Amino acid sequence: MAGIAAALQREDRAFDEPLTVLRATGARAPFFFVHNDHGRGLYTHALGRALDPDRPVYAIHLHGLGTRPLPDTVEAIAAERVRGVRAAWPRGPYVLGGHCYGGVVALEMARQLRGAGERVETVVMIDTPAPAWRAQMLHGVSRAVGRAGRLSPAARAALAVRVTGAAEDLVERAHRGRARLVGLARAGFRRQAAAVGRRLAGAAGWVARMVGAGDDPVLTAAPSGVAVAGWEAYRRAIRQYVPAGYDGAVTLFRAAELRATRPDLGWASLLPGLEIEVVPGDHHTCVTRHVGTFAQRLEARLRRLE
Repeated sequence: MAGIAAALQREDRAFDEPLTVLRATGARAPFFFVHNDHGRGLYTHALGRALDPDRPVYAIHLHGLGTRPLPDTVEAIAAERVRGVRAAWPRGPYVLGGHCYGGVVALEMARQLRGAGERVETVVMIDTPAPAWRAQMLHGVSRAVGRAGRLSPAARAALAVRVTGAAEDLVERAHRGRARLVGLARAGFRRQAAAVGRRLAGAAGWVARMVGAGDDPVLTAAPSGVAVAGWEAYRRAIRQYVPAGYDGAVTLFRAAELRATRPDLGWASLLPGLEIEVVPGDHHTCVTRHVGTFAQRLEARLRRLE
């Protein structure tokens, strides 16, 4: 057991490095991908294999299992990762991308690289919602409640994470449940009653987990306190980030199964060069189960830009 623990600690220290090399050689512009995974971003290896073999590919880690604390802001996170990118590949052109809020970090990295005079072919965002005023409002409300309740800064930050996470989860559940409700409306009384009972029981458990009543299996079973702290710091940085305008090429790949009120996920007013493509799958499977289709669509777009 001691040997296993020592090996895991060595692997965790390896994730203090900002990048993992998936393919180091090739003549095309390198692709630097912010995977947004809680851990090691293992699915990025399949993505690297599916892309053009003449394209270098690097996975960028954010809030994994490393031992170094995450910077407090998206700008500082991006600056730290840009240093890693330029150490691995000193000159552009670059292709930057990210999944979920990793796309926000990739966009900020592109802004900083272009500000330094480097060429960025395009930014690729995969199911990346723009930091919205509703999320900022919820963050402000949770901070006000924390101050009124005389909570410590750490407790207020944890409350903000829970409130914004709960709101996101509630919206997602509402979209998923719409089709089920339509089906229930056509079903018999017994089936409707049973389904409502199951949903109420599930909702009660969800509320208890969100507000912290009882043990939260996600938090209590976390692999390490460092990983949990890193994830919470990352969410706080995203919530506080106000993206600046960006006039370069940006492609937003939206998962076909994502239900959203705005097809642009809130980006159109900030990104005049935005183009949107729809790829198979949901928020997660579009870059895992359907990674081959995504890679083909991405390469087709990159060839048009190069």
